[in-house]
Amino acid sequence: MVLVCIRNWKLGRSDTEKSVMGMRILHNGHRKLSDRAAPMRSAAAFAALPPAPDPAGADPQPACFTPYVRQRMVCAGRRIPILSGENHPRMEPHHAESIRNVVNRFEADPAIRALLLGGSIVHGFAKPDSDVDVAIVVGADEFARRRSEGRLTLVDRTLCTYEGGYVDGKFMDEAFLHEVARHGSEPARYAFHGAQILFSRVAGLERLLADIVRYPVAGKGNRIARFASQLVAWRWFFTEGVRKENAYLRTLAVQKVVLFSCRIVLAVNELLFPFHKWMLRVTLAAPRLPNEFGGAIDRILAGPSFELIDAHCRSTLAFAGLDHDAVNTDWGTHFMRDTELRWMTDSASIDDC
Repeated sequence: MVLVCIRNWKLGRSDTEKSVMGMRILHNGHRKLSDRAAPMRSAAAFAALPPAPDPAGADPQPACFTPYVRQRMVCAGRRIPILSGENHPRMEPHHAESIRNVVNRFEADPAIRALLLGGSIVHGFAKPDSDVDVAIVVGADEFARRRSEGRLTLVDRTLCTYEGGYVDGKFMDEAFLHEVARHGSEPARYAFHGAQILFSRVAGLERLLADIVRYPVAGKGNRIARFASQLVAWRWFFTEGVRKENAYLRTLAVQKVVLFSCRIVLAVNELLFPFHKWMLRVTLAAPRLPNEFGGAIDRILAGPSFELIDAHCRSTLAFAGLDHDAVNTDWGTHFMRDTELRWMTDSASIDDC
């Protein structure tokens, strides 16, 4: 994913401003603001400079950086190892070369406010043939124009140096990033988890990214209760699919049971839902899991039965500290509010509109 940010208002200066204010972000999360602003440098200039020393007693790692990308990232004129592929356990040399090409293309364009690296590379899930995901931040006017013209994405196969590779970019502006920080969905937030700032002209971007990927603790209990209602509702729909010999309903119910059991586990661990592509991978890596959670999901997907699904539901509810009988009694109202009546208070999901 490529994210492009366009600056549409002047943000206040702070000790977390990016390279335009002379910030340096070191591999362990230490932040230092130089006395004078340092100019942005090209990828080639970064690669030619030696790495910055690691200070002792550094601050905790910022929330927007994941453990497997805790390398040095210096935006005040020092080397960014992610562009060279060094010291990055998931970085293929051809990915690093392709990222350098992306930076060289966009950095010289004054309309581009920032460029962020995202997707499987920063999440640590990349394969040798994975694409390069970027977010491209542009100005408000440019974003509005692209939105009206239906040109919010970029697919470019000329910037990648490997067979089958391509750059997958999404355009956005600063206002969009602030909206995600305020009330973005969990998948919208997770899209920026571990995001690497390849270059930036946006003051305070690191702080904004940290706000975006922070788990929304407010309302956590209510969300878990709603997920639990969906879980037992789809357990019932599975029995209906079996009883009526409806293969489609049975299959859908199995998917929903897995989905909402994972949503409960992620919420208990205060981890963002990454959307379906990486849901199982992220969930099964959570610090706390119900007993045999992964094995139960494998068995359900391989050969679903009511006995397997029922045991999985009960185990997941107990893990979340919920009373099965109480949830089983009250799920109807929650299900109606979140599914059948959603159109009355919010936009209906694309499945139902």
